[in-house]
Amino acid sequence: MQIQAVFLDLDGTLLNYEGVDWADTVREVCAALGQSRPGLDTARLFTTYTKRTQAYFAQLDRLGTAWDLANADGFDVWRNMWSQALSECGYSQAAAADEAVDRYTADRAARYRLFDDALPCIAELRTRVGRLAIITNGPGRTQQHKIDATGLTDLVDAVVTSGAAGVAKPDPAIFEIAAKELGVPSASAWHVGDSMAADIAGARRAGLAAAIWLDRRPRRLRNLVRQAVRRSPRPHHTVSSLSELPALLPN
Repeated sequence: MQIQAVFLDLDGTLLNYEGVDWADTVREVCAALGQSRPGLDTARLFTTYTKRTQAYFAQLDRLGTAWDLANADGFDVWRNMWSQALSECGYSQAAAADEAVDRYTADRAARYRLFDDALPCIAELRTRVGRLAIITNGPGRTQQHKIDATGLTDLVDAVVTSGAAGVAKPDPAIFEIAAKELGVPSASAWHVGDSMAADIAGARRAGLAAAIWLDRRPRRLRNLVRQAVRRSPRPHHTVSSLSELPALLPN
């Protein structure tokens, strides 16, 4: 069957916003809050917010619902985290939490950047395939915020977030939703992502034409995960850069 569409993961595939970037964002927010609140212990606030965020997502992992936040608004989650952290540091005013989440949102957006291979790949896929969709796990509004901030919205034909869809990768239903939005059969689509558990397992379960694993790690580190890969659903192809993807498409 002719390849009619390509689905692309967002975080770690198109969007380069890593843990160090997030930590810098939190650090900047704490510093800014401290400038107008001389008594605020910014180091404590940084540690408190970081620990609360890590605990929140660790709990989601334990519950098996990580990134499947259909009933959560990402901006509300951020505000609640900042409100709780500030309260622990002696600042329970709503204005402090409002300022924190506003600064947090703005600083994140300023640090969002696409991998260098993202836009050239999208441009090539547009000419070779035509129909493109982003499938991403996470709260709908905050994931859409990433996509809007990086200019991806106008470059794809559909965006499917787990928060809006009510179902998350690796559930095949989210891939079926994307296929329906693009008006193509699931079996005529490829999916590209960096997660074996979410992207590759999900794409294979959905019966897509191909599941492409993007492994950006240096070659010397890839051997360290070979055993894990063997225990996982196997990708149809593995690439180290999105620039390798167009060449895999059939002529």
